[in-house]
Amino acid sequence: MQRSRIEFSTGKSVQECAATFREAVRSSCGGTRRIKRGGVTIPSRGDGEVEFFTPGPAACGSLSDEPAWQSAAWIPGLSKVYEPDRLAVHIYVVDHGAHREVQLVGPHGARDKDSAHRLLLGIADRYPPLPG
Repeated sequence: MQRSRIEFSTGKSVQECAATFREAVRSSCGGTRRIKRGGVTIPSRGDGEVEFFTPGPAACGSLSDEPAWQSAAWIPGLSKVYEPDRLAVHIYVVDHGAHREVQLVGPHGARDKDSAHRLLLGIADRYPPLPG
């Protein structure tokens, strides 16, 4: 299993980071999203619902401190090739007082690197950068 990773700092509070993550994940999942395999359009096998869960600490090894908040979600209909038609995204938020350090991690198979990276970029775009 490979991992795509994006790290950034934000001025949003931990609670705002959590709300932004949930909103971004839900908006990235269309219940009617379809994927192409071998030139044929196949509907997503899942029920189109996002499944949130608490990830283990292993994926956030490069964070400087323990996360103040962490979450993850299975997002259906985003894998494009022959892997299961869903991707996971993890978020880890470390509170440094004046700012939060955020790490987005997208575990993926060899054929889903681009899908995972696009998903992480779409979520990261919801967090304004720190001024400066």
